[in-house]
Amino acid sequence: MTDQATNDAAKPLPNSTNRIVAVFDDPQGAEHASQALDGVAHVLDVDVVCGVDGAAQFDLHGDNHGVFGRFMRAAHWSTDRAEMEQFDAELRAGHCVVSFRTDRVLRPDVLEEIEPVVRILEEHGGRYIHFFGPAVVTRLRD
Repeated sequence: MTDQATNDAAKPLPNSTNRIVAVFDDPQGAEHASQALDGVAHVLDVDVVCGVDGAAQFDLHGDNHGVFGRFMRAAHWSTDRAEMEQFDAELRAGHCVVSFRTDRVLRPDVLEEIEPVVRILEEHGGRYIHFFGPAVVTRLRD
């Protein structure tokens, strides 16, 4: 398959800016969290991926998303490497990752606004919860 054919067939890599990401040990918890987030203020574009198929979709190095995907992953590598590797390892271990965009930019006063969302993730089994801001990754929960 050519690079362009791979690029056309794959779902585009999500923009990681202003994204909250959490790991779930099982698909049920991830799905319940996704449903609980539906319609919550500041939550946009919820995405759930699980297992090895999810790891292929997550595409740690952008290989399945052509030149643009590789470029995006390389750009994020300098600031997000440890988190990206952890999410990939979790997926390969059979776990799930729930991610979504938020219309909030993380500042000290905004942490309070997104706390209800973090609690929803935790209540459904979410862990290793991170906020990917424009330039900094912030761990919200272990």
